[in-house]
Amino acid sequence: MTRSLRRLERRPPLSRSVQKEIKAYVVENGLRPGDQLPSEAKLAEQLGVSRNSVREAVKSLETLGFLEARVGSGLYVGNFSLDLMLDLLPFDIAADGLDFAQAFSARQYLELGMAEDLLDGDRATAVAQLHEILAEWKAATDRNEYLPALDLSFHQTLSESVGNHVASRLVELLWEVRNRARANGVIQAPPDLPALYRRHLAIAKALEARDMPAYRAAIKEHYADVRAPAR
Repeated sequence: MTRSLRRLERRPPLSRSVQKEIKAYVVENGLRPGDQLPSEAKLAEQLGVSRNSVREAVKSLETLGFLEARVGSGLYVGNFSLDLMLDLLPFDIAADGLDFAQAFSARQYLELGMAEDLLDGDRATAVAQLHEILAEWKAATDRNEYLPALDLSFHQTLSESVGNHVASRLVELLWEVRNRARANGVIQAPPDLPALYRRHLAIAKALEARDMPAYRAAIKEHYADVRAPAR
C-alpha cells in the first residue's frame, strides 16, 4: 500500500517537520535513487504548508544528498551519502554550553555502548596501539604539554576496534564539536594533565584485563572529569 503525505501542524521549526515527512515518504514507499517525487507545489498542497517551507526543506535535503532538484524536471531521490550527513554534523550543532554537554554525553554513550563488543573481541591490536599512544602521552605530560591529536587517536582506536565505521566517524565528528566549544570558550583546556593521562591509562588497563566493571567505571570517570566549564 502506497504511503501518502500527511498534513502537518503549523509549529516551529516547520521546515524540520517537512524534512522529516519527506524522508518518511521516501523510506516507507521504498523509493530508490532516481525515483521522482511530487513537485514542490504538490508537496506544499499535500502537507498543508507554504511553498517557502517546502523549498527550505528541499534545499536542506539536497545538501545531504537525500534529494536532487533537476531544473525543468522536478524532484528526485538523490544518492544519499551517510558520510556526507556525518560530515555536516559538527556544523549543525551550535557548540554552546547545552549542545556541548549533549554532544559529550553522546560520545560517552557511544563508548559505553561499544564496551561489550570491544572487550569480547580480539582487543590485542587495540591494546598495543593504546599503549603506544599512552607512551607518547606520558612524555608530553612530563613536558607539561597536552597534545589533542593523541587524545583523539586514543578514542578513535577504541571505536575502530569494533569495526563500526559509523561509530568511528561519530566519535571523530563529536570531537570536532568539542574543538569548536573550546574555541568558543565554552570549555577550558585540560587543567590537570597528569590526571587526564591517568584516566586514559585506566581505560586501557581495564580493556587489557577484560574487566567490564572497571572499563565502564573508567569511561564514566573520564567523561565526568572533563566536563568542567570554562573559567
